[in-house]
Amino acid sequence: CELATTDENTLDALVALADQVVSRPDAKGVAMWFGGLPVAKPIIEKAKANGIAVALPHFPVEEGFFADNAVQIAADTSKYPDPVAKAMCDELKKQGVTKGSIAITENNHNATEDMVAKVFADGIKKYCPEFTVLPVELEGPEPTQAIAVATSIIQANPDLVAALSTTGGGPTTWAGAQKETGKQILAVGMDATRVNLDLVKSGEVWGLARRVPDQGYPYDEMGSSTFAGLVKQYDLYDKVGPLDDAARAKALQFWQGWQDPATGRFKD
Repeated sequence: CELATTDENTLDALVALADQVVSRPDAKGVAMWFGGLPVAKPIIEKAKANGIAVALPHFPVEEGFFADNAVQIAADTSKYPDPVAKAMCDELKKQGVTKGSIAITENNHNATEDMVAKVFADGIKKYCPEFTVLPVELEGPEPTQAIAVATSIIQANPDLVAALSTTGGGPTTWAGAQKETGKQILAVGMDATRVNLDLVKSGEVWGLARRVPDQGYPYDEMGSSTFAGLVKQYDLYDKVGPLDDAARAKALQFWQGWQDPATGRFKD
């Protein structure tokens, strides 16, 4: 097994790299992180002609979008953001917040994040239409830049009360922006990494969306499960503030127990 990567942060560079990989005579299988983009279609077709199986993680596409040598592994982004929106609306109401704006930030435009943003925005309009959903803004992958983007959103919208980031770096983004501005909001992000869980513990981030293996949740069901299902099961959507709920603390400890302390990645 080998890692193929490039220092260039461009789609053209990724396409060229992937084409090289599927052209190798010793390649039998490859995992591609392509964002569900149609530009990958010719590469996957070429892989099929060369007898190479392709796995496409994280970004959902319709069946038949790519050639049949490709396997898609992704959560259903048309479903799980809706209960996230409802949970946020319920918490705002619980806190007595009755008006204001809600921000959405993405790493970049791709099939997963665009759908999450849309379904979440639709959910806010459905469950708490008294709030204004701001246009999506891109925070990008670099933390300093991302915090600057979120900070500018807070400064430009004094009535901001909550935010959703559709990317795993989002909790750091919005925690940093709250520190920069001194304003606390209800922030939700993706991925239960150790860093993100610590931000939930400290009260800097309100909630996370992530699924993990569990002895009561069979592996063969994981592929079709939604993040929100397990988030609800482990009660990770809770109020902002210090941990004062034993069940929530236990849930966070459970998730951290599945992580490798050195890398933050989840164990098999």
